[in-house]
This record gives sequence, C-alpha cells and structure tokens, in this order.
Amino acid sequence: MAPVATAAPAQASQFDCQQYLLDVGYKVGAKTRQACSYGGSVTHAGLCYPILVSIGVKSLHATTACRLS
Repeated sequence: MAPVATAAPAQASQFDCQQYLLDVGYKVGAKTRQACSYGGSVTHAGLCYPILVSIGVKSLHATTACRLS
C-alpha cells in the first residue's frame, strides 16, 4: 500500500528549515537549529543566512532554508 500524500501547511517553520538542510546533506546541530529559529523571527530573520553560511552551508541552500523557516 502506497503512502497517502498530504498537502503541507502554508506556513513554513523551523522544522522545515532543518529538514531541508538534512535532505540536501547537511548535519543539523546547535548552530543550524539556532539559525533556523531566527529565520521565522520578525526581529531576527536577517541572522539565519549569515549563521548558516558561516558554518559551511552553500549560499543557495542557506537562502532556501531560511526562506522555509
């Protein structure tokens, strides 16, 4: 029996950011979790990308991950 596909919620989250990074081959540790938590914050959204890039995440992946958070 095949799994049933369901639609994802319209709102992205910190989990989506972390899961995306796992899916494209990165390890998710404390810095990654911190960056993803900032991505969804109105006051700290600009911190997500530089943190991810500083720990070795490629620019395209960091942009996508932060957009998802």
